[in-house]
Amino acid sequence: MKISLKAYLIYTAVILVLCIAAVIYIHSLLVRYEASQPERKVENHIAAIKKAAEEGKLTDIISFDEIESKDSDVYKEELKRLEEKLKKEALTYVDRYSATGRSYDIKCGTETVCRVDLKSIESERETKLIVFNFEKWEVAATKAAVISEEIEMSSSLTLKISDKKIEGTPSKNKGYTVYNFQTLTTPEIVVSDLAGESTVYDPSKKLMTYGYKVMIPSVYKLTANGHDVDPSSALRTETDDFRDIEAYCDVVPADLTYDMVFLSNDVKFDITDQNGKKLDYEIKNRCIQLEMQPTGAAVPEEIIDQIDVLDAAHKWSLFMTNDLAGQTNGYYKLEEYLIKDSYLAEKAYKWATGVDHTFTSVHRLENPAFKNEVVTDYLRYSDKCFSCTIKLDKPMHLNSGQTVVDSMNSTFYFVNMAEEGKTPDWKILSIRANVANGGEKGE
Repeated sequence: MKISLKAYLIYTAVILVLCIAAVIYIHSLLVRYEASQPERKVENHIAAIKKAAEEGKLTDIISFDEIESKDSDVYKEELKRLEEKLKKEALTYVDRYSATGRSYDIKCGTETVCRVDLKSIESERETKLIVFNFEKWEVAATKAAVISEEIEMSSSLTLKISDKKIEGTPSKNKGYTVYNFQTLTTPEIVVSDLAGESTVYDPSKKLMTYGYKVMIPSVYKLTANGHDVDPSSALRTETDDFRDIEAYCDVVPADLTYDMVFLSNDVKFDITDQNGKKLDYEIKNRCIQLEMQPTGAAVPEEIIDQIDVLDAAHKWSLFMTNDLAGQTNGYYKLEEYLIKDSYLAEKAYKWATGVDHTFTSVHRLENPAFKNEVVTDYLRYSDKCFSCTIKLDKPMHLNSGQTVVDSMNSTFYFVNMAEEGKTPDWKILSIRANVANGGEKGE
């Protein structure tokens, strides 16, 4: 009986040891199985991402190859924001389908910051106890979740991402600009108008704007709510009367059309002339249109010392009525005020050598030839270009006994043809007759 009990105890002990060994072995398999799951690999990788963010080495662990402009200020600022976000906030992951392995979205709050792709190492797969399949996983790729946006809006608005102004490209739609940009976090898009108003913009919603059109001469200054409006944002229209002006003058007189939109309907415009004087205007259907206003300014003494604008006007007037004495019907006397090979010089030469001047009625002039002379509305465009309005009357007594008064009311444009540092050499660039409706007609 004692032998049987001893044998039983030994047998029981062996069975117990074997059971304990089996439990320990199965437990170790369970621990190993759990550790071999891809989720554990992702969790470990998340810890590595957090550490890289803290050390400022995020680019060592996350690929940003989808970013097209890594040298841009927006990208650099976005990278800093992403690092700060990853350092401060907890990261989670969400499994997503992948046909080639396991793929996970890494999230910071509700925002996806990157995607981790895992792949199984085929050579290290094994099965234990039939039901335990072990796989070893490695990180195949970690790619940043790049947010790409395309926004089209009026060219009069500006766009900032992460407090950095971004540049767009002209749209096929006239007056609009297309902005393409990429960010690493949900961007704060700030839209600003020319009046200094700004708003945070949600691309999924319609942006409420109010349109205005302003048409003024290029020498006038426009402000909106006290903010200067850049003339380069306007459509520039140069008239045919200034055919040669670009070749001789660094500042070309033109008409500017500002097509603008604002974030508020409460916009106050100020328009000032070249002397800083505020001009009155009317708004009709959100449109302002101002023609060039007379300035009443006299030609400065320093300009008078350099050119006799009245003498230039006298010679032009006498020339056009065949009264300027000299070779080639006075052309060579007038030539001192003309730019060689310019449109005006060619026109004058054709007049002098053609037949048109012969149709001028025979007449005599008074002495002095001119009356009611006025020089006014001086306007400086640059150091090399100015204009002034010249008015005068020239009585012409015809042989028939009739008296005809040839009146001039024209804007003369002068340009300095002298080289820098040389004595000024002013020439007539263009002559525009001021017609009754306030416009001008070019010579």
